[in-house]
Formats: sequence, C-alpha cells, structure tokens
Amino acid sequence: VPFKGGYVGYLGYELKADCGGRRTHVSGQPDAQFVFADRIVAFDHQTRTAWMICVIEPGTEQVAEAWFSAVESALKNNYLVAKPKFSALNESDPNNPPRWQPRQSEADLVRAVDRVRDTAGREVLREVTLSSSWSATYDGPALGIYQKLRGSQSVPFGAFLRFSDLKVLSFSPERMAIITRDGKVRSEPARGSV
Repeated sequence: VPFKGGYVGYLGYELKADCGGRRTHVSGQPDAQFVFADRIVAFDHQTRTAWMICVIEPGTEQVAEAWFSAVESALKNNYLVAKPKFSALNESDPNNPPRWQPRQSEADLVRAVDRVRDTAGREVLREVTLSSSWSATYDGPALGIYQKLRGSQSVPFGAFLRFSDLKVLSFSPERMAIITRDGKVRSEPARGSV
C-alpha cells in the first residue's frame, strides 16, 4: 500500500501568491486544507483488494484491533458507505438546465490570448495553457457525483475529500509530489503542470 497514513488535502492554485507569484484570483475557499488520516480503508481498483490502516501510538493496539473488527464487519455486511441515490445525476430537466457561469468573461479570455501572442512575439515559449473555470449549482450528494464520475473516468490519482463545508472531487492523471520516508520530495507532474 503506497499510502500508510499521514496528511491528506489539497493546495490551491492561489498559493502561488505566497511563493512570489501574482495573485490573479481570490477563491472563496481556503488556499489549502489538510486532515491527518490515521484510519484508512484503501481500495485498489485494479486488483480489487482493500487494506485497513490504523496509525496508533505504541501501547494502544486494542484501539486499532477494535477499529479493524468494526470495519471488517461493516465491509462484510456491505454498509460501510451508504450507496448514494443517482436520480439527481441523471440527464438534467430540459426545462430547467444547469446554468453554467464562467469565471472570466469572453473579453478577459481574448485579452489573455493577446498577452500570450504579444509575449510569443518577444520570447520563446515552450508551452502555454490558458484555462478558466466554470461553475453551476448542484444540490445532490457530493459522494454520489464523485462515484458516478469515477465510474466513467479512470484516473490513477483520484480522491474524495470531505471537509466541514467543502467537498473536493479530484480526478488527476498526475502525482504532483510525494514525500518519501527519508524526507525527500519527488515531483512527477504531467508536462506543463508546474
């Protein structure tokens, strides 16, 4: 099992401002959030194998044993995670489609393309990726839509994170970084991500 417990969370793009970059957007969510995952059920979708991991202090083995027993029982009885209702995920009502809103206006995107063209006229650019976010209101279960998306999009690094008021649905083909046991950081982003 590659993950044996530790911090799980996200780093937002807005953190670049804390590292000398220019802040171009202010998120309504924290720029970073982590939780210490000391009890984990990990599932390998390729081998269809599950692991239970419990990080404990020495001398508290009975806490782990009790948790293992409870999780094993829940898995055998198939009620560890309630299956979400997917009715809210079906095709949208044609009379009331979702209203998607771009974060940037068309004029802002055209200006961004013009800046790239201007820079390309003065400098050698290896790769440029312009992106923008869109949003729509969704009132259904966050875990349900994650499971539906996960069923249709196979990615090696996916995660569903549930914070108090924020749910993060992550589908990534890349691992940005890993910290090894000896404290070394290895970065493996897809080309153009850094």
